[in-house]
Amino acid sequence: MTWTTDNEGADVWTPDEDPIAPTGCPPDPIRDAITAAGGVSATARALGVSRQIVHRWLREGMAQARAVHVLRLARLAGVDVYSLVALD
Repeated sequence: MTWTTDNEGADVWTPDEDPIAPTGCPPDPIRDAITAAGGVSATARALGVSRQIVHRWLREGMAQARAVHVLRLARLAGVDVYSLVALD
């Protein structure tokens, strides 16, 4: 970061380079789907489950979830069903 002046003559900090996206964290499709669906509470309401169940999916994955919940979450979030369930 360096000091520069803006259009009005005020001193401001400006970055030397473009910001770099953080790396090292693998993408989490379940967290992304729940976020796209409106968050934990909205997802729980839409799927008819408790918030604790949604938190369990975030913690443990959806491999043990009922198929109907996986399908509904995929439809609600607009993601591929196979990205939510690890098939290893």
